[in-house]
Amino acid sequence: MRNSFKAIAEFMDPVDPARSLRKLLGMHLLEEGDGYKEVWRRHNHPNGITQRFFTFNTYLMDIPGAGRKPAVEYRDAEIGKYTADNFDICCLSEVWLREERIDLLEQWPASAHVEHESGGAAWINLRAMLGSSGLMTISRTHEIHRKNFYAYKNESGADKNAKKGCLLTVLTPFAHETFRTSSSLNIYSTHMNASGDAKNKQVFELVKFIWETMDKQVGDTSRPGRPGLNNNILCGDFNLDRYQRGGSLRTADVLRWSEVRALPTHLQRAVNHEVLSDGTVTNNLRSAKTAFHLLRDLLSVLGFKDLWATRNGSAGYTSNLPTSPIASNVPIRDSEFPFYCDDTVVPNTRTSDRPTAIDHLFVTGATANTSFTIDFTRPRRPFTVRPDGAADLDDIRFMSDHLGISTTIMLTPK
Repeated sequence: MRNSFKAIAEFMDPVDPARSLRKLLGMHLLEEGDGYKEVWRRHNHPNGITQRFFTFNTYLMDIPGAGRKPAVEYRDAEIGKYTADNFDICCLSEVWLREERIDLLEQWPASAHVEHESGGAAWINLRAMLGSSGLMTISRTHEIHRKNFYAYKNESGADKNAKKGCLLTVLTPFAHETFRTSSSLNIYSTHMNASGDAKNKQVFELVKFIWETMDKQVGDTSRPGRPGLNNNILCGDFNLDRYQRGGSLRTADVLRWSEVRALPTHLQRAVNHEVLSDGTVTNNLRSAKTAFHLLRDLLSVLGFKDLWATRNGSAGYTSNLPTSPIASNVPIRDSEFPFYCDDTVVPNTRTSDRPTAIDHLFVTGATANTSFTIDFTRPRRPFTVRPDGAADLDDIRFMSDHLGISTTIMLTPK
């Protein structure tokens, strides 16, 4: 229970706690007209739930002929212990093989709920990746009531060896509340192509999959649901840099893609028009956008917010830092909050191994139709350094070549 303005502000953002009511309200996903009374209710509800959330590319590939990454046989268990000790819901990528899954999950309680879109191959070689997306979602306490996996049709390069896509897991934290149609917490976890034009087209495949499923009852696409029924999280390794330099796509060309023409007209219109942060599509034409810009705009129309941009605001680089050959670019621990990286340290981006911000977290805002509210604390990048004395530290000092993103989710019945 957080019974004071100060306690609520420090929980929502210990780095920069709100000192004004307006800022405190802005840290919550509120409906129009909600004020401090509603905020206090959420933080003091006897049936409220908090869940520590983490999205992370694990870099667990040890496949002859397809890429052997360092210390996989040690890092899988290390990642398992780290996630089990610190989080309640984890969305992991690049857990390609069952061997790594077993070593990782052995660190979690046997009662944890798991969905892993893995391949069926029993041997460790390139074929073992076929049919595997590498995506795994773990929920410590809440049962995964339904899962739905969408495999991207557009693929290119080495990524063709994997079944990359989006894994939807559906949780119903307040299913016992029978006074209204139960809302679900839909968690979309994705890993998109590393390069090529395929990942640009995957943006529209992903958006269409979300549009078709986000409002359904308990993830059942055969049931009608209603707009704004559920709370939704989209996370993962998108391989789309927030700060992409150059390479913008001509929107006139994009509109000709079959993947775009498969979208409803209001989403197609967002491709070549300016989209405001609240999802409003203006009449102002845009002749070019980066792939990340397109993704952000389309998600805004669907009601999603970029949690890092809205609640943290720092550079937020996540890739090419833990394995950087440039010492000054290696992640620095936050001296005040040592569990996390120091977000004030901006790395050198003018290098061949320049850092990128390709891991993202998007969330839907408040709607009147949900049966429970959802709020998020300030997102951070945990300092995922490997334990002292771990094997092969000279080969890899951090648990992955990526940094993950974490937040605490607060769920409150209405």
